Amino acid sequence: MDLLSKLLKEVENVEIVNLDEFKDSKEIKKYEELLKEDVEIANIIKGYDDKTLRPNKNMTRIEALTLIINGLEKLGW
Repeated sequence: MDLLSKLLKEVENVEIVNLDEFKDSKEIKKYEELLKEDVEIANIIKGYDDKTLRPNKNMTRIEALTLIINGLEKLGW
């Protein structure tokens, strides 16, 4: 998610999601501490119905494909 968001941010002006909207944002904050930089995600990421991102869960193929398609749509493809 972070990588795709960074790529989109470089290509065009992409709206960023407020991570505090998600219940498990503290797990992302731990990741930020490891990276020593803020993690931002583009608005192509919606999260799950229970208001979580589940950053420590492996992504399924359909989830990965959804991110790619949403990213390409943002780019106008």
